Amino acid sequence: MKFNALLYKEIRECLPYVIGAAILLIAFGFTTVQMGVDPDTINNRYMAFSNANQWGWNLFRGYFIQPAGVSVLIFTIALGIALAIHQYSVEFFVRTWGFLLHRSVNRGTILASKLLAGLLSFVPLLIIWGLFFLYAHNKRYFPIPPTERIFMEGLIFVAFGFVSYLAVAMAALNKAKWYTTKTLSVAFGIWMFITLAVQWQLFWAWITIAVATAILLVQIIDTFLNREFE
Repeated sequence: MKFNALLYKEIRECLPYVIGAAILLIAFGFTTVQMGVDPDTINNRYMAFSNANQWGWNLFRGYFIQPAGVSVLIFTIALGIALAIHQYSVEFFVRTWGFLLHRSVNRGTILASKLLAGLLSFVPLLIIWGLFFLYAHNKRYFPIPPTERIFMEGLIFVAFGFVSYLAVAMAALNKAKWYTTKTLSVAFGIWMFITLAVQWQLFWAWITIAVATAILLVQIIDTFLNREFE
């Protein structure tokens, strides 16, 4: 019950950011998908799709729905950064960590509620991406439907939003100075983004996501359970 109350609190506080990101994603993403209705756009995108297969693929080249996927990536990263700052950095500025940690629950429960709320916050954006993908199968407007690979790329983009969340959360929890090792997790996240962007095999893209998530989670858990909070 205590965990449920903490989770509800975290979700309630994250909700405005999720709603904002969802509205922006719908606006920008739907606009880019609609651009594919034009026959010339469809032909151009199809040629890009063919060239990508001929010259090598990465997660930012291919079918016309890809620009909507890039919108998903941008807004999931933005959401991850905003959530991490709100859930971790703001607690330091308003000095509420002491009050939160002195409740009759252990630190692991508090951290779990924050992490789960952060993870669940990306579900609406994942649903929106699924709706974009389904809409692109309307043969009345899109004679060449997107492949399952395109859908999986969108899932990877959403997953990287969570990696961004973890990277910024780790930076917020790190007690070092900003000009020393505090931003190492952010640099690691950027490195993972570059590694992800040049991948053309989905398997290795998911491996990149899994490794980055595992490394950051281990660091966050260790730091949160052992550091002193004011």
